[in-house]
Amino acid sequence: MNKIKFLYIIIALLVATNIGVLLNMYLHKPPHTQHAGGPKKVIVEKLGFNEKQEAEYEIIIKQHRLRVKAIENKIRKNKDALFTLLKTDDTTKKD
Repeated sequence: MNKIKFLYIIIALLVATNIGVLLNMYLHKPPHTQHAGGPKKVIVEKLGFNEKQEAEYEIIIKQHRLRVKAIENKIRKNKDALFTLLKTDDTTKKD
């Protein structure tokens, strides 16, 4: 009986410690800063862009998004091909 009582005490201490840690994390979390325009606006403000630089930066962002979208589409196409190949019994097929 002494061993079981010891185990109950250990379990109670672990549960209390977990609750304490969760409460500490919940009550003392750092404030979340919100930027109205997102990271683009923060970069423009921190670097002090003029209107011409902002326009060029916007063009660069659009070009980047187009490249990323093309890469994501290629990845999606390759994944679809992989999963289609996995569904078939013939795994020796090469393209």
